[in-house]
Amino acid sequence: MRDWSASGLAALTGMPDGPPDVGRAAVLGRARGVASELSGHFGVTVDAAELLAGRAALLGLRRQGRISAGGATRLLAGRDGWFALTLARPDDVAAVPALLESDVPIDYAWSAINEWARRRQVADVAERARLLGLP
Repeated sequence: MRDWSASGLAALTGMPDGPPDVGRAAVLGRARGVASELSGHFGVTVDAAELLAGRAALLGLRRQGRISAGGATRLLAGRDGWFALTLARPDDVAAVPALLESDVPIDYAWSAINEWARRRQVADVAERARLLGLP
């Protein structure tokens, strides 16, 4: 847990008005294992913590709860569970009306997606998002 905090990753997890979410600390150990394996294959040393937290540190990003540090990804509630949706590319945003099968003003995309998702099974959301090429 101390390693998680020292890496800067703790500052990126949890709700914005609460403490860091240390329940994600095992992610760093797994990421270090993958980085070590890749380093062995490619001969390039990868610092997993720097890779995961570096961009956020450079940009001064902070935890935002269910919104990614960069703001393009949201953790959303479906009828039977949770899923993540990313609208990072202009094409992703342009696909929102097709995802929702409704004309939605782009300014209200996330609000409309939240309302739509609550009434749908996560598997159905994932299938539709894949069909439209949404990450």
